[in-house]
Amino acid sequence: MTKPNFFIIGAPKCGTTAMHFYLNAHPEIFMSRKELHYFGSDMRSPIFVNDLQQYLSFFSDARDQKRIGEAAIWYLYSTRAAAEIKEFSPHAKVIAIIRNPADMIYSYHAQRLYNGNEDVSEFERALTLEEERRCGRGLPADPHPLHGLSYLELANYTEQLRRYFTVLGRENVMVIIFDDMAKRLDAVFEDTLRFLGVDPTVGIDPALKNDPCVVNTTRRVRNLRLRDFLKHPPTAVVEVGRLFVPAFVRHRIANTLQHYNVERGARRPLSTALRERLHDYYRHDVNELSKMLNRDLLALWKIA
Repeated sequence: MTKPNFFIIGAPKCGTTAMHFYLNAHPEIFMSRKELHYFGSDMRSPIFVNDLQQYLSFFSDARDQKRIGEAAIWYLYSTRAAAEIKEFSPHAKVIAIIRNPADMIYSYHAQRLYNGNEDVSEFERALTLEEERRCGRGLPADPHPLHGLSYLELANYTEQLRRYFTVLGRENVMVIIFDDMAKRLDAVFEDTLRFLGVDPTVGIDPALKNDPCVVNTTRRVRNLRLRDFLKHPPTAVVEVGRLFVPAFVRHRIANTLQHYNVERGARRPLSTALRERLHDYYRHDVNELSKMLNRDLLALWKIA
């Protein structure tokens, strides 16, 4: 039975997808499909893998690789995942990637809009709805994962990382700063390979560095109603389409509309006022995080 022995644990929109692909291309590493989310029993969701045998099946193609891994962005946020990973794989190593909290939650809100798990396009208004949504009110039609709507909580990194340091040991936890990946990716990747105990001379495939499916560039929908229509078309429309429109034509129309409704590229920057408010909110946590990691993140993220 092949079991994973290392995990990329998050956070959202911090480069976990890119790191997953970069590591998967290494000859001594096998990566499962991303976002299995088997661990973290405090935050079960119908879109997560809940059965052990099903979970292990995603590693059945692994052969003699030294490292078997998976990546799931909610393991860092979960209060139970660290202990469950430790019980499952006592000598596991984990990699966490974090970025400026304001940028992370702003980018994640955009992803939820794109995926159809958020129906409030104004980020600032979505923040004001968090308490109401925790009580089950004002939810989008497809809110999963539900905890992802608590945007402000997502970037409280200090408590999240402390759980892993305590449970797995500091030496088994690598923390990568998103800014470092952006500025010196090759060096960060080499450090990651050394941490995992595999050949550090194997560089990143240059083709992967510019692949939009790998670097996970921000995607935005032009029209939320069209997004929802394409994701959940009315039954009557589906039935009429099946009767009178050939399947290949239906697919072509759907793909054309989907392509039209998606934009790639940087989102409009956060307003100065909202960024300052978010920095005020996270200042204490980032100060504690700086002490824990022995790195001045307040200065790096211009929060001080």
